[in-house]
Amino acid sequence: IDCTGSMFTDADGPKKMEAVIQRSYGGCLFIDEAYALVYSQTGIDSIAALIKAMEDEKGHFILFLAGYEDEMKELLSANPGFLSRIQIGLYFHDYSDDELAEIFKQMTKAHGMKIRRSALTKFYECIEMARESRNFGNARTVRSILNQSMNRHALNLKKGLDKDDDVLEAVDIVYVPNRLAG
Repeated sequence: IDCTGSMFTDADGPKKMEAVIQRSYGGCLFIDEAYALVYSQTGIDSIAALIKAMEDEKGHFILFLAGYEDEMKELLSANPGFLSRIQIGLYFHDYSDDELAEIFKQMTKAHGMKIRRSALTKFYECIEMARESRNFGNARTVRSILNQSMNRHALNLKKGLDKDDDVLEAVDIVYVPNRLAG
């Protein structure tokens, strides 16, 4: 079962948590953005229901909690019994710039586009700038750069700055951080 932490922060959160846990018996429960549970009293109550099931129902389901490192530390410290019930913790490092460039090339290809070497150089500059943001999101940021660049490419085609409709040029590659993110 795949869900997000925010699903358990409304008035019915703890009951939903219990129901989702029961539905995951014999399988896995994956809670993405699990740290959202700490942002409301109902979420804290849902954590208590989860911890109870981790103890009483162990062996019936496998639990995966996912989220950003600092926020997950906050989640795990929200209840003293949480961390002692977790057997394995994994940390996934950010992709390297070269790995992100490969992802960018694959995403570009999936859109039926090609990319000039000079455009790839510009992509590396964008990634360097994006890494400085607190909201850097690995492949999600790459997808954002690609979407922004394809929009810029369409505009550049219309203005006559690009010649080929299926080739991204350096002038097309752009990264504009989300201004709402602060």
